[in-house]
Amino acid sequence: MGAWGTAIFSDDYACDIRDSYVEQIAKGKTSEEATAIVKNTLFPADLNDDELPVFWMSLAVTQWKKGRLLQEVKDSAIAVIESGRDLLRWESASKKDIEKRRNELEKAKQLLLSPMPPAKKIPIPSWMKDDPWKLGDLISYKIIGKGIEYSEYIGKYIVLRVAETGTLQEGGAKRNFYAVYCWCGNGIPEDLTDIKAKRYIKLREGNKYYFNRQYISLEKRDIKEHEMKVLESDSNFNLDDDEGLKDGKCYGGLSGSTVFDIDISQALHNAGQKG
Repeated sequence: MGAWGTAIFSDDYACDIRDSYVEQIAKGKTSEEATAIVKNTLFPADLNDDELPVFWMSLAVTQWKKGRLLQEVKDSAIAVIESGRDLLRWESASKKDIEKRRNELEKAKQLLLSPMPPAKKIPIPSWMKDDPWKLGDLISYKIIGKGIEYSEYIGKYIVLRVAETGTLQEGGAKRNFYAVYCWCGNGIPEDLTDIKAKRYIKLREGNKYYFNRQYISLEKRDIKEHEMKVLESDSNFNLDDDEGLKDGKCYGGLSGSTVFDIDISQALHNAGQKG
């Protein structure tokens, strides 16, 4: 389960559904057209999949908030909420979290049953635009720490390297993949020599692999809240010349700054980097 909290959108899959729908509407698609595209690309292949309730609930809440809720989507979301099926995914969670999730489901149901706001034009989200940084840039980043387990990293600064650029899908915006130096501090020092000499931390480790660079979906408010700015540029940076990165993998899943903070604090903890 790719959830980091009990709220409807404290879930990677739910965020993917929301962002995919909003993207299509921003491109000028009708709600019916956008829904068909989202279903074609993200609908669970198995109708018994545990994520089926997440699909309908996240899509319905997104459509309601955008003033475009379709009756089929509304009915499907309310049906899965009333069935209690979603709570089966939370059986191994604490009683407190199960109760929190139950409350979130009821809130979602009442939202869907309430009068819907009028539809408004949706501007192109910033995550559909090219990322602002260039390959090789060193970027400051402040960990805000919403929902992270290791609270000692809240308010700490780290340094990111724009290690790779690319697109997540054909015709999409240019995306940056960031590597993170094994360092954190209460502020960014003027001299970056010692930080650049450190290794990169492992992100999202698997059984036989690890990711050492990761894509972040950034809104304008994220750049401001996380105090992101260019510390240094390296126009000669080449991934194949960097011994710490050339043989690693990049994680291309849609990851917002909240999830990135969770991943980073976990990775810093695993690396033994003190907060």
